[in-house]
Amino acid sequence: VSQSRYEEADIRGVKFWEEIKSECTYLIGVDPATGNGLDFSVITVFSFPQLNQIAEYRSNTTSTNELYNVLKNIMLQFERKKCSLYFSIENNGVG
Repeated sequence: VSQSRYEEADIRGVKFWEEIKSECTYLIGVDPATGNGLDFSVITVFSFPQLNQIAEYRSNTTSTNELYNVLKNIMLQFERKKCSLYFSIENNGVG
């Protein structure tokens, strides 16, 4: 049986370890930081219900405005595949 292997892809700084599957469900978690180099802002994507991490964005220099744009771009990738998305943004001093 032949298995195709997905190569890691980097789309605008977001690392993908699996291809986005059409009409599936995904969970997105966002942990914003100030972007001053001390703490990392992270966006992570999991398939549901398998809970496999399929993508991640991580930066300690991205401002909250830039992070919002990264999140929008990630969500557009999934929208094109007609996926269901659920997301949570940490509500801290930045978020």
